[in-house]
Amino acid sequence: MVVDVAKKVVHFFVDRPRNRILDVTSARKIERCVAETRAMKRESGRGSANAEISGSPIKVAFVVQMPEVWDKQAPVYERMAADPRFEPWIILTPSYNDETKAYDNWGEIKQFFHAKYKNGRFLNAIGKSGKTINLADYGFDYVFYERPYYSYLPKKLRVMAVAGKIRTCYIPYTTPDYGAGKGIHTPDKEFYRYVYLGFHNCDSRIERLYKSMWKSCRKAHQYINLGYPILNECINTKAESHEGTVAMWTPRWSYGEGEGGSHFLEYKDDIIKLGEEVPGVKMLLRPHPFTFKYMLEEGYMTEEEIEAYKSEAARLGAVFDSNKMVNDSFKDADILISDFSSIVWQFFYQGKPVIYCLGDNNLSSDLKELVDRMYIAESFDDVRRFVKELADGNDYMKPERQKVIDKYLDRFGDSARNIIEYIVRDFTEDKL
Repeated sequence: MVVDVAKKVVHFFVDRPRNRILDVTSARKIERCVAETRAMKRESGRGSANAEISGSPIKVAFVVQMPEVWDKQAPVYERMAADPRFEPWIILTPSYNDETKAYDNWGEIKQFFHAKYKNGRFLNAIGKSGKTINLADYGFDYVFYERPYYSYLPKKLRVMAVAGKIRTCYIPYTTPDYGAGKGIHTPDKEFYRYVYLGFHNCDSRIERLYKSMWKSCRKAHQYINLGYPILNECINTKAESHEGTVAMWTPRWSYGEGEGGSHFLEYKDDIIKLGEEVPGVKMLLRPHPFTFKYMLEEGYMTEEEIEAYKSEAARLGAVFDSNKMVNDSFKDADILISDFSSIVWQFFYQGKPVIYCLGDNNLSSDLKELVDRMYIAESFDDVRRFVKELADGNDYMKPERQKVIDKYLDRFGDSARNIIEYIVRDFTEDKL
């Protein structure tokens, strides 16, 4: 009782005033940036009321740091690269440790993006001198961020440092899985308050974000739902032909309360045997990239146990997926075994069956709509049974999945195009 009262006092006298101050200062940054850049545009003759871009094209930066989540930005970037109205750039950024001030995976980032876009325009976030570049020096009109966790970025590239100079944009790297939060503690609020254009994939998330902000500051942000480009990519992805049935397992990495229990420790030994137990089934394993690191740090497994597990999986014919982008792996998979994760959205929108390992989660209404059309497993016996049925061709949920996909297409159509045209309209506006 005393603790609850103390929390309410802190919320009223500390959190609320701080939230209001930050909302106001971030809103003023965005408003000043938009006003100044539009004034400069009018003076230079860039842009016109009919949405045709005159002079130099719209210059857009994509700050990238993690190839595994690039698929959420890629459809928009690739459309811009093929559109003469735009000049998109990729800002190659190494992982950053705020405590040690050290960078890593630099080579991996460069290799991935240079190989993927041989004719792309690239900037290294860290110059030869070791200093972080200033994006404002390069004349960018818009900048896209890939994740809301700004602490991973060097300070000069963080959204709060850039918001007053360049119009900030965000396409969520994850889907709306959690049920709605409340008030100023809305997840990632510290990031979103500096986002000018938020291209969200969930109406309830937009409503929650606006409600978390002071009314006078809401007009500085444009949070809209124009569809989710990765889902369009999934809908249009053609399956690769292959022998047998490929079942893909994508467990979570953590065991935190409310995280959905990864089922990794409970299912890891049985899952690799499914290929032997069910004729014609091949197992493809894709644990979250943090899984083994987490298991080791938390003491759930030793290094020797991890290596022994991988060896046993290989002996049984189970393969660990090596693709950076999960959508590439989905082309080869026929069934997904997963739990609380954005991955289930992408697989679902390919029209393929999902075996959903039930956890104790507060699901968003959007995810609940999908889960109701999945095969619900409360134990590994359920997983085994559904794999056998689906491998035999008994996919009775398929018509219901298609109804959800058709509804999405009827509402949004081409979401990447929607986002691009919205930016064109925003760029050609004369006032905020």
